[in-house]
Amino acid sequence: MIDGREGTGRAPGMSEQPTPERVKAEADALEAMKPRVRAHSAFGDDHRAAIDAQVTVLRLGLSSGMIEDRFSPDETADDYVDGQGLNVLEAALRARDWLDGEDLDQEPPVAPGEHQTLTADWESLIVG
Repeated sequence: MIDGREGTGRAPGMSEQPTPERVKAEADALEAMKPRVRAHSAFGDDHRAAIDAQVTVLRLGLSSGMIEDRFSPDETADDYVDGQGLNVLEAALRARDWLDGEDLDQEPPVAPGEHQTLTADWESLIVG
């Protein structure tokens, strides 16, 4: 056993990092599905802005610090609503985790030999 996973050399909770081709394909797939994803949750979360944030992270390879700077809600703004915009930040950080090869703990789990995708997180929100 190597680093917690037999024969992989990766620590538990880690998948393999996506290739540049997979990153581009995932960003393209997110952009293609965005118009079909429900725009807002019942709580007002902007799903499409969250997808845009993920695409930005994938295309630019933003670090966690850059993501925090770019996508953290402005709590000092006059129109700030507690918690609003956090879904965008969380989605962007999830894209960073995916780029880093971290296990996304998706349900249902992916089959052996298949790769986790960010698009799978949004499939249940496709309308029409």
